[in-house]
Amino acid sequence: MLFVLFSLSVAKVSSQRYRLHNPLGLIMMPILTKHHQHIKRITELNRLLSEGVVENVSNKKELNFDNFKDVFKKKKFSELVRAVFIFRLCSIEWLLTHSGKIIFQGEKLLGRNLWNQVLKLTLYGQFVAGDNRSQIERTVNTLRSAGIGSLLGVPMEEDADNFQSDRSQWYEKNVEAILNSINLAYELDHNYPMVHVKGTALMPSKLIAKISKLIPEPSENEEIIKHIAECIRNGNKVQIKGLDTGELEELQNGLEKLRKIGETAFEKKVIFMFDAELTYVNAGLNLFSLALMLNYNTQLPLVFFTYQSYLKNSPVNLAKDITFTNVHGVKFGAKIVRGAYMDQERNRAIRKGYPDPIHDTYEDTSLQYQSNVEAMLKQIKKRPKNYRIFIATHNEEGVRKSIAKLDELGIDRVGGEVFFGQIYGMGDHITYALGKAELLVYKALPYGPVMETLLYLVRRMHENKSILDGARRERILIQLALKSRIFFI
Repeated sequence: MLFVLFSLSVAKVSSQRYRLHNPLGLIMMPILTKHHQHIKRITELNRLLSEGVVENVSNKKELNFDNFKDVFKKKKFSELVRAVFIFRLCSIEWLLTHSGKIIFQGEKLLGRNLWNQVLKLTLYGQFVAGDNRSQIERTVNTLRSAGIGSLLGVPMEEDADNFQSDRSQWYEKNVEAILNSINLAYELDHNYPMVHVKGTALMPSKLIAKISKLIPEPSENEEIIKHIAECIRNGNKVQIKGLDTGELEELQNGLEKLRKIGETAFEKKVIFMFDAELTYVNAGLNLFSLALMLNYNTQLPLVFFTYQSYLKNSPVNLAKDITFTNVHGVKFGAKIVRGAYMDQERNRAIRKGYPDPIHDTYEDTSLQYQSNVEAMLKQIKKRPKNYRIFIATHNEEGVRKSIAKLDELGIDRVGGEVFFGQIYGMGDHITYALGKAELLVYKALPYGPVMETLLYLVRRMHENKSILDGARRERILIQLALKSRIFFI
């Protein structure tokens, strides 16, 4: 229970020189009160400045990830302290390995109320917007003041296949939560409101996996896509060869949920992003997204599908979907990501005995990511009102290259076709710099009660380990910002 003990013990430390009354401030007291260690660290940070690891320059319109004073000026001191604390925790391999057990055992050790408070001061507070309308709205408004939008989403991490008796109720609860998030996005963002969801939160993952086997190349099965679109739109009885009566009934119920979501998003002009998941369900999710595009992307690119650039077949799938929507005269939206399930995908490939679907190296994934982004930007250049792209990345070089290509093609930075995004609580130096440079940038903003977001918090730590491993520069910038506030420099 290292996480619990550390979280509680540091809160007891006091300091005569830096008496911080905010509980989050207490977390940093052991560091701030050991003066010689603090000076040593500052000396190291100044060395990094002099060696060019970070730069201390300022230009309001220019994209600058290193100007820590400007980048973090909208952040409270306590938020910076918490970020340093969380990033340090997430750099401990043992803690990451056992994070799931620790988070779930914490409630048993401390009781729900106390454990909720510990999480709100730490992981939950770092990665989740809040659990009620007031907290969410405050977070959204704070981000907006820094030129940052909010991509809303309710974490739905449970595997419904493990809850047979509650399956239908869980799906009903999820669709209501998604509809509420669409309405909330519409009320809080009057420019480009957007939400994202997981398809496996609306119907059984086993069903979607079977559909993926039956229809592995959705964009090459025009008649099936049109049939699914018609069933969503009109409630017609769905027929897919290979599904039994029970599975067809589950699919019918799932399509009805998609209809409610699609109609609500279409009516309010809210962008609706379908998350990609593991490869064994992605074809089915892709099938549903293309059917939704036929129905609801007639005027604007509202329905997006997510393309995982670490998959070797991602450029082919992206190109096929672009062609499909072109042929059928509807708009197209793509969210481009690197991918978050690498270990699971590779382990499954070994277990099932099929070729690894993931690129061999990080560099290969980076090249593919940039190629996918540029493919979409070229489409936007040709027909700007027909396409939208959400460039989701925590990689500074990837952001710079994407902006350079955007400018090279003469695409309007704020025309509403190109969006950038990072996860709430991570990559803040990138997000706030993009906001200051007046690009369209968003934070993926989860919200919900503490106990309902625990699986999300575990996934944030595990699936984004590569991001956390590379957070050294961000930690340095945050520490510089803290130093500048403490010593007024």
